[in-house]
Formats: sequence, structure tokens, C-alpha cells
Amino acid sequence: NERTWKLIRAITDNPDIQRVIYPSPGPNPSTQKGGGKSKAEFYAMAAEDIFTGDPEYGDRYANDLASGNKKKISQWTKKVKNRLEK
Repeated sequence: NERTWKLIRAITDNPDIQRVIYPSPGPNPSTQKGGGKSKAEFYAMAAEDIFTGDPEYGDRYANDLASGNKKKISQWTKKVKNRLEK
């Protein structure tokens, strides 16, 4: 489906997303020590690429972001994470 391809493009076109979601072997920056961002932040970046302007989910995504409701916003990042785990 088109959203799957948007997810693939979001990861392959953005080296930062790719590096964090699929890190290379070796030591990685510790988010607890202030190095780098969490995977959730990069899932959120990918969700923005996928759902912004989407004919089916775009309005709902925009409304959830505008609401500032963290629970609603996290549902979108979970969609990205769950799709990557399939």
C-alpha cells in the first residue's frame, strides 16, 4: 500500500531516521547521557512524512497533533513502529 512505501521512503531518504531505527554494529549514542534522540522521536518523524496530507488519515493526524494530546500522538508513532515490526 502507498503508506508502506511512504514509510520506506521516509527511512531511506533520511539518514538520521535510518541510522537510529537501524543502527550499524558498534556503540551507539546513549540517550540517557544526552547523546542522540530516542527511536520514538524518529518514529514520529516518519509518521509525519506518512500521514501528513494522507487522504484517509491526514485530517485525523493533523487534529491529534494540534490537540497536543500525547496519548493520541503516540498512537501514530506506534503505528509506524508496529508496521516496521511486521
